[in-house]
Amino acid sequence: KALDMGAGGIAVDHRRCTLCGKCVELCLKNAMKVTGIKMSVDEVYDIINRSRGFWTRMPGGMTISGGEVLFQFDFAKALLKKCHDAGIDTSIETSCYAPTEKIRELLPYLDHICCDVKHMDDKVHKRLAVPNKSILENIRMLSHEKDLILRYPVIPTCNDSDENINATADFVTTLGKTFNRIDLLQYHVMGAVTYRRLGREYQLEDIPAVPRERMIGIRDRMIARGAKAVLA
Repeated sequence: KALDMGAGGIAVDHRRCTLCGKCVELCLKNAMKVTGIKMSVDEVYDIINRSRGFWTRMPGGMTISGGEVLFQFDFAKALLKKCHDAGIDTSIETSCYAPTEKIRELLPYLDHICCDVKHMDDKVHKRLAVPNKSILENIRMLSHEKDLILRYPVIPTCNDSDENINATADFVTTLGKTFNRIDLLQYHVMGAVTYRRLGREYQLEDIPAVPRERMIGIRDRMIARGAKAVLA
């Protein structure tokens, strides 16, 4: 009872959907689909291991990205350990919004970590998503432990004020010896399609992309304050 035929076509009530996949099997036009498949750690590792021949010509390895890798903690830990034990270079992309002890559990099996920095003001960060105190504390911890790359998605009207740019640059200059750099990411709206498919509102769709000149200016401002910033 999650599907209903209305005047505009088939409507999906995502609150009723149980992800059984039956609608995908019966859809003659392939308009419905399930993204992703369930796999074991060994199945994923076998796919990774097949690519090892390419890594003899250039540095490479395995990166677990998201969603959020820490939301599937046990699976991620098992896969990282298996790859690490096999001599495969490992990395994760994470929000760092997790208990510090959980992140520390992964460190023995990690070579690199990528983490987003979205806003330095805790009140603003909480209004946009979640509090940032634990995120910043985890970043500080990691900057003394593993090769760390920060990523700053520049989003107009949300985090591109001079005040926040300065605060972000100043924070970066206080990090430890294993901090690598901060990548500046140009905002885009490619996620809007996924939101529509899930029946969710994409609140940032009307925000324009950041001009390249503005991105260059933000990079130069951060560098002037002592931060190692690059355009991604």
